[in-house]
Amino acid sequence: MRFQLDFKKPNNYRLRVHNVQLHDEGYYHCQLSTHPPQIIWTILRIVPPSVRILDNENNTVTEIHHHLHSKLSIHCHISKGPRFASSVVWRFTKETDSTRTSIILNQSLERGGIRISTWREEDGEIFSHLEMVRVGLEDQGNYTCSLPDDLARIATQTFRLYISKESWEPVLNCCNSVVMFPLVELVGRLLLGYLQTTVL
Repeated sequence: MRFQLDFKKPNNYRLRVHNVQLHDEGYYHCQLSTHPPQIIWTILRIVPPSVRILDNENNTVTEIHHHLHSKLSIHCHISKGPRFASSVVWRFTKETDSTRTSIILNQSLERGGIRISTWREEDGEIFSHLEMVRVGLEDQGNYTCSLPDDLARIATQTFRLYISKESWEPVLNCCNSVVMFPLVELVGRLLLGYLQTTVL
């Protein structure tokens, strides 16, 4: 029972609303059984939570592009959230031409390499940090950060992850080989030429 009438002596009646919902917003009145009746009006306003997806530089993002086999690090910031709850749900949704699969990352043990850290600051702000190592093409899709259960309808945010088919590590190895090998060969030739000149 979400609505309860609470009486406090000597003549104070209070209305308690548990598990407040968005549709609870509106006008409430207290009526005294007198003649004529006495009515006191009040208004209840519900402040919905605000959810943002942030990169490592605290910029709000809706899509992220990553190299294959790189590390994904992303933050979820929830302000004006529930006062006595701090849990956050991360969900991964992948769509193909014929199927649509959705996985709760907090509970999934299939992929591995996932770390989720969630905490509440002293001012009530909620933060959740998602880390994924060696992201692959199968990780491309939509990632959603939300409050749990029914609160997900009013406190949710999604970003799209795109994976480049070019791996970050092979690119570095390629560039190092291109730069270093000719340099070593050039130094060897110069040294060999110097030795030949010295001997002559």
